[in-house]
Amino acid sequence: MGRPHGQRPGRPRLGRGLGRPAGLSRYRNAVWWGWNTPTASGNDVLGTRVPVLIAYGEHDTTANTPTPNPVAALNFSVPALHTAISGPHKIMVRMTCAGHQIVWEGQHKNVHNLSKQWLKQAKVDGRTEGRFVMAESGSLTPEPEPARSLVPDLD
Repeated sequence: MGRPHGQRPGRPRLGRGLGRPAGLSRYRNAVWWGWNTPTASGNDVLGTRVPVLIAYGEHDTTANTPTPNPVAALNFSVPALHTAISGPHKIMVRMTCAGHQIVWEGQHKNVHNLSKQWLKQAKVDGRTEGRFVMAESGSLTPEPEPARSLVPDLD
């Protein structure tokens, strides 16, 4: 009988061959499985039959790459992902004073409460769509619109 999943591999006992449990890996494996802007934009399920909540830290440079990468699959932007989801039932929340590891940072209780609301009601503070900012206090406010240029377009 083989070793159960999750059992630590080590030296085999007498009479048993060396092997690894199926499905486990001891090194990090980056899999670009499709939760990105191109696949989200061609999907009629997200935001319709499947409501979407995206929470990210304002200092997260993993989910928001700071400069364009020549490899398109390595360019990430949470706001672009939110925009690409065609359905209306979608919320994006930017967590202040947080990075990529929100669940282990100062906003951990807020992201827990946010997730709890979403999973129980598919709503956050009674809302089912929009872009918001969550302060460290847990207060949720609409994200300000990007500033528009005051210089007229001459073209």
